[in-house]
Amino acid sequence: MRRGFEFGDDTVKFRPTIILGKPGVGKTTVVRSMVEALGLKPEIISVAGHNDSQVFGVSAGWSTAMPSVMTTAVLKQNILNPVLVLDEIDKVQSTQNGDIYAELLLLTEPADAKTYRDKFLSATTDCSKMSWLFTANDLQCIPAPLKNRCVIYEMRAPTEDQLPAIIRSMHSSYAAERSVDPRLVPLRLEDFSLLEQDFLCHGNLRRLREMIRILVHLRQKELPRA
Repeated sequence: MRRGFEFGDDTVKFRPTIILGKPGVGKTTVVRSMVEALGLKPEIISVAGHNDSQVFGVSAGWSTAMPSVMTTAVLKQNILNPVLVLDEIDKVQSTQNGDIYAELLLLTEPADAKTYRDKFLSATTDCSKMSWLFTANDLQCIPAPLKNRCVIYEMRAPTEDQLPAIIRSMHSSYAAERSVDPRLVPLRLEDFSLLEQDFLCHGNLRRLREMIRILVHLRQKELPRA
């Protein structure tokens, strides 16, 4: 993108990218934050367990007709370069009803993406400006041709030194969800210690976020009532 900006192209466009990491490490959260920081809203689709390619549209001639995720993102965001995030791409199950991986090989190849045939629209569309980001737990389950088209980054679990800042950020986010000052949803020093120990034991940021919610709820019950 930086090179594009230098040549006068202000289009936000990512190379096809796989974010690899253990479950609960925060892959989707990081992707969402990164894309939003660039002024875009990611279209996140979980494909875990999908056994057909319906996410890429079903022809209008069928009773189950539905637009593709690309068309939906363009209409929803009113832009031609949406960022599409396929969550848990390594858990796709291909069958005779369609192959998600086969469709992605077309959409991640610039020349093919430029003349992609949209099933629902029954028309040739230009998807070459769209960005594809994927999250995965295991690279072995992803076909080699798709991996070869992607940049791959491994996301590791936070270190012990990083945990206090992460906990404070999650705590502030929880308060923001409730539209209140963080001081009104307090945590004790021993709570922070408990949260750090729990994460070091389980290594799951999703669990850590839920633990914060539980502790805040317990502390609120202890506050004096008027």
